[in-house]
Amino acid sequence: MDGEAIVFYLFSGILLAAGVLSMTVQRVAYAALALLAALLGVAALYLALGADFMGVTQIIVYVGGILVLLVFGILLTSRSAQETTKVGGKTMLFAALAASALLLVMLSAVLGSEWTIVEEARPEASVGRIGELFLGRYLMPFELASIVLLVALIGAAYIARRGEAK
Repeated sequence: MDGEAIVFYLFSGILLAAGVLSMTVQRVAYAALALLAALLGVAALYLALGADFMGVTQIIVYVGGILVLLVFGILLTSRSAQETTKVGGKTMLFAALAASALLLVMLSAVLGSEWTIVEEARPEASVGRIGELFLGRYLMPFELASIVLLVALIGAAYIARRGEAK
């Protein structure tokens, strides 16, 4: 087994273990830490596969933004970060059935497809090309999307302020 396969299996194992932990641990703060490990595992897989832009975006957006927001939400709510949650038998049964159905669909898609291995298919760095496209051909849609996000942010702040004034 070559080094790339070892790295892939190592990070896949970490990702799977962290994903299972984030679903099964009873303390919310521990679930957030397990989610951090899972999101970093996904970023590591992206980087190992040569998708450098996706890996860095995973770290910036999900680990840096979403997870920090989740942790602050846990810490700032009235519930304690050390409080445990109990999940009933019906909920666990439904979750297990839904996860099994999703696994079967994904396995049938993977096993039903024909795969060809190409030795020379090494991706080139994508960040430079994406930057050129954002500042060239797709500059206008990129700027329009940023304006829409800015307006949404201002609207959310206005609605939050208006709720405080009551």
